[in-house]
Amino acid sequence: MKLTAVYTDNGKTVALTPAACEYAEGPVVTCSRRMREQIALLEDAALAEQRVIIFGEPGTQKQWYAEYAHGLSGRKDRPYMRFDCAATPAYRCEEVLFGATRGSGFDRWDQKGLLEAADGGTLLLDEISALPMFLYEKVERFLETGTMVRQGSREEISSDVRLLATCSKDLRDLVSRGAETVAFVQRLAPIHIHIPPLRERPEDVALLTLRYLQEANLRSGSEKRMGSALFREILAYSWPGNERELRNFVAQLVMTAEEDVLEDPSMIRSAAQLSAPVQAEEVQEWGDDMGSEKSLKEMVREYETMLIYQSIRKYGSLRKAAKALQIAPSALSRKLSAAREKE
Repeated sequence: MKLTAVYTDNGKTVALTPAACEYAEGPVVTCSRRMREQIALLEDAALAEQRVIIFGEPGTQKQWYAEYAHGLSGRKDRPYMRFDCAATPAYRCEEVLFGATRGSGFDRWDQKGLLEAADGGTLLLDEISALPMFLYEKVERFLETGTMVRQGSREEISSDVRLLATCSKDLRDLVSRGAETVAFVQRLAPIHIHIPPLRERPEDVALLTLRYLQEANLRSGSEKRMGSALFREILAYSWPGNERELRNFVAQLVMTAEEDVLEDPSMIRSAAQLSAPVQAEEVQEWGDDMGSEKSLKEMVREYETMLIYQSIRKYGSLRKAAKALQIAPSALSRKLSAAREKE
């Protein structure tokens, strides 16, 4: 997919430099030296079929890079499966990973686990830090022997699976979970890939914006272009939600904008408001207002809004914040929109 232009400035199309076009070719779009070094390491490990763990903040597309590694390996035509450690209840993790056997004789039934179903292929352990500690030994035994035992059975089963993993925390953050977790993660994968957040490689924002713009145009059959004013706002924004936030923002623009040239800079403020971080002074200001002449209803509403912002900042996305607050994402979005209207 060739990128033909960065943006439209006063009706004139401003073209990418030849070097930028090179960085935009292929499945990975980046001109960051640090990022290119990590991708080269990932590609070497993929070709050698080594186990890899990919570290990165929420939204850095860790799952995509895991699939990319699988596609480069000799297992690319074999199964690729994903196990979400964070979303699976602890009591079900063993059954889902290793399978289960229930009953005996004619009443016996066997259920394959993901490790068995992915035989010959790749299994991604997504958010490995959330895997229950009681499974560490069983996973390590599988890594050493290539065999496992289903829950409720004594029969050993062999499976040839390459394990990949992702983690939203780096090793320093994992120390808080205990030395056992750090040691397990280090033994799980000898190769560590670190995907830098988008704010640490702002040089990639222009390339990614155009890639996502072309993707959205292809999906919708449109030919939208980026205006210079909006493009400058995009480059200046910190993108706390990383590539996922940028991609969703561009897709939303293409779907909702009526004009062919996207040039209103206020678009970024309205579309990116769900990931806007809460500043410390905002929290302090709310606390200082406790003694003001406000009704209980107003104070509860403001406190609720503050908690929503804090949760989005902490968990990196509206959906994850909704899960932590035990509320439907659609309901949380409505509350946030209502709060914005009252500001």
